[in-house]
Amino acid sequence: MTKLFSVISLMGILMIFAACVPQNDDHDAVDPDPIPQTSTASASAMAPPPAPAPSVSVASSSSAASTETADKVVDVAMNDAGGNYIFEPGDLTFSTGETVQFNLSSETEFHSFVVDDLGIEVEVEGGETDTLTFTFDKPGVYTLICVPHETLGMVGTITVQ
Repeated sequence: MTKLFSVISLMGILMIFAACVPQNDDHDAVDPDPIPQTSTASASAMAPPPAPAPSVSVASSSSAASTETADKVVDVAMNDAGGNYIFEPGDLTFSTGETVQFNLSSETEFHSFVVDDLGIEVEVEGGETDTLTFTFDKPGVYTLICVPHETLGMVGTITVQ
């Protein structure tokens, strides 16, 4: 009898816990609707001019090549075989002002090539190759990550001298 009471109590606790856990399966971010402007003249007078963005272009391997001329072409493999998640090469060095074309190849899984401080964010599906052309205009050492595999060690560095 006590075993039956224990099992029923345990099931009740599990049901309460399950009811408290949110069941939202949609993990995609939702972009808010744009705010309508009532007067374009007053809005443009108040808004500061946009800052120039670094030169970035991304092209899929099936699309035409970028019109921007690269000083250097670098092939980066985003590997995942045997659970070893790495960028190959993982440490890259460039000169300030240098324009680099990256050929980003994802081995079998989805990977990303992200450098937050430089505004670089490229996603590559498993088995595909995408091209990124970027001009490095600011010296420093920057962290390169694959967002879904960062905790598994898929991290590198980009040094701009």
